[in-house]
Order: sequence, then structure tokens, then C-alpha cells
Amino acid sequence: MTRGEDVLDKSSAAILAAIVMVVIIIVTVVLILLKTYKRRMSARRELEPKGLKLAVPPALDTNSSSSGSLRL
Repeated sequence: MTRGEDVLDKSSAAILAAIVMVVIIIVTVVLILLKTYKRRMSARRELEPKGLKLAVPPALDTNSSSSGSLRL
């Protein structure tokens, strides 16, 4: 093996190692972000009232005084 081939092998191995490290870092960051997102969403769901989905939206509520006062 010549000197040039040895340098080429070492540099290609270093480039490959750098690419692998970048991929590992990106996957780690994505997993951490997903974990924190899941934690926030589960905490938000726990704080929501249980009957929120069955409530009438304000735009369809006919007894709302705010919707009647906006009309002139």
C-alpha cells in the first residue's frame, strides 16, 4: 500500500465517521423533541375538561349575548 492510498483510506474513514456522528446526533435530537412534544400533549390533555368535545361552539350558541351585541 502506498502512502497516498493510506492517506486516502484514513480520510475516507474520517469522513464516514463524521457522517455517522451527524446522523446519530440528528436522530437523538429528533427523539428528544418527540419525547418533549408527547409529554406536553399528554399534560395538556390531562388539564382539559372532560366534556370539552361535547360543548357547543360559541358561533353556534344562540343564547350568547356577545354574538347578538355585535350585530347592528
